[in-house]
Amino acid sequence: MHFSYLLIAALFSPINALPASSSYSAPAPVSRAPGLLGLTDGLGKVVDGLLDRIHDETEELTTAVLALLQQLDEVVPTATPTSIEDVATILKGIAGAEPTTFIESVVSLAKNGLGPGSFEGVFKQYSAGSNSENNVNEREPSKKLYPSAGDNDAPYSIDEETLRAAIYIPDTFTYGEKPPVILVPGTATKGGLCYEANLAKLLTKEDYADPLWLNIPGWLLESAPWNSEFVAYAINYIADITSQNVSVIALSQGNLDTQWALTYWPSTRNVVSDYIAVSPDYHGSILLDFLCPKLTEGIVGCAPAVIQQKYNAKFIEHFRSVGGASAWVPTTTVYTGTDDVVQPQHGTNASALLGDDRDVGVLNVELQLHCPLLSPALVGTHESLLWGQPLQVLIKDALTHDGPASIERISDWNDACSMLAAEGLGVADVVGTTAAVPVAFAAMFLYDKKVLYEPALPAYAA
Repeated sequence: MHFSYLLIAALFSPINALPASSSYSAPAPVSRAPGLLGLTDGLGKVVDGLLDRIHDETEELTTAVLALLQQLDEVVPTATPTSIEDVATILKGIAGAEPTTFIESVVSLAKNGLGPGSFEGVFKQYSAGSNSENNVNEREPSKKLYPSAGDNDAPYSIDEETLRAAIYIPDTFTYGEKPPVILVPGTATKGGLCYEANLAKLLTKEDYADPLWLNIPGWLLESAPWNSEFVAYAINYIADITSQNVSVIALSQGNLDTQWALTYWPSTRNVVSDYIAVSPDYHGSILLDFLCPKLTEGIVGCAPAVIQQKYNAKFIEHFRSVGGASAWVPTTTVYTGTDDVVQPQHGTNASALLGDDRDVGVLNVELQLHCPLLSPALVGTHESLLWGQPLQVLIKDALTHDGPASIERISDWNDACSMLAAEGLGVADVVGTTAAVPVAFAAMFLYDKKVLYEPALPAYAA
């Protein structure tokens, strides 16, 4: 399969139906309006120029996309949002009952001034400070956590120094004076990039949460089980040095990693009080076929974690077979049916839907099923839940009560659904959160350890 066909397919192809063996049914195929999101002449010519170039089939898919990133760096945005309402309007053109492809979303965001400072320079831009993977956490745990915190824990393949260095503890952290909350980022992002403009900013002000986050090496593009080791270690380490149970809030793949950690490092279950899952893909996503088309010899592949999140991935099948799609600890999941990265995401087919086979307490919140009609919260994208008020009130309710959140307990739930953004966030925060999506897109294609085939599962999971 030639690379030019792959990129054109990624931009224009409808979603393929799920195989008969799957228990999920695919949503209706995506339809596209003429032209690429109605782009203005300037950006439209840039993209058209790229598409002309890819007819040379001696190039590879990755080369073509890298050219797109380079050209997007040279584009002057045709608009810049000056209010939260502006951002919400832009996102409505991306989200919807028939979401656009991830590539189209990124181009639209770049057009509207919601991209990074440099698409080609994202690794450098987000590798220091609050996004550093090389943090010095000198507090030693009171008991041995490595090579294992429990007799039944899976073995680590990563050294303890690297596992601990990925934990970013901000200056505001109280080491147990407030309940610790570990923030786990999503695919192709860092913790600071994901959370500083939203949850970290908001939760730091509260007495029921003390946020810190993970900056996992490889930007969560390495194998998902490998990424999970950082989550498992962080849970036990933070619980020990604070002498408190922790809560975990995760975005996207961070939820697969958290559930995998809870599954294969059972010692973690005893020290997690609450788990809030934002836009999870426990059953994979059919939209990732756009980014990882059917791989053949001679075509540069995809990042391991991206392949593993496809709806028919062996990792996802195994994850479900060992009970990963059912909660281990009290869990609140929050997601939108208009997700532009994870689909299907509606009703009983929702990839985010988490079971409660172990009767630990689960609340699944699809906003379209719980918010009043015409609420701003009803049209959201993969990451926009982070700056929405519904997530904030669900987090507060979950963290201040035993078990998962309960909408019936939240007296101002309808008011939360009616707000464009959470109290305490401004336009810069909303823009900063949204810009993480183009950063993730760039990181996926700049990542230099792509594979042609899905990685094998670790020996402990065989």
